[in-house]
Amino acid sequence: IVTMQQVSRDYSSAPDVTEVVRTLVKAELENFLSRSVGLSLNSTIPPNQSAKVVGHRTRLEKVVGSLMHFALRRAPEGATIRLEVHSHGEDWILTELHESASSLGKEGESIFDNLLSADSLVRKAALSLYFCKLTIERWGGEIGYRHMGESGCWWFRLRRVKQSLPS
Repeated sequence: IVTMQQVSRDYSSAPDVTEVVRTLVKAELENFLSRSVGLSLNSTIPPNQSAKVVGHRTRLEKVVGSLMHFALRRAPEGATIRLEVHSHGEDWILTELHESASSLGKEGESIFDNLLSADSLVRKAALSLYFCKLTIERWGGEIGYRHMGESGCWWFRLRRVKQSLPS
């Protein structure tokens, strides 16, 4: 339990969020295409900047994977899901999962506050979404959903782990 509660703030063992997302996109692409849903990744983090974040790689993979699968289950045929990784100031990395067709309505913006009172399709995934919320918040980050008219965006941000300079 203690090991599961610890988070990596050490640069060498911190997960690179861009690499985690890239690995999941590559692994899940066939699954998305078989459901006629597009999947892509765009990272705006320059190669000379770190995308390492506070956390553990395997749990970060579960968070990203859960959000991807939730979006896929609710995506209509022909939809596109685009993952983006950006610097959010000097201290944060923002990861967004954009849906071309919103999986939730405007009320979805409070999804992480009201998981059990959400509609029945969301309630089935409530445990997975709750895991995402607990994990991201335990690491000092934030997670949410933005409804944007016909589209939507799942997002989370985590603190960047900076490489310490040699003494």
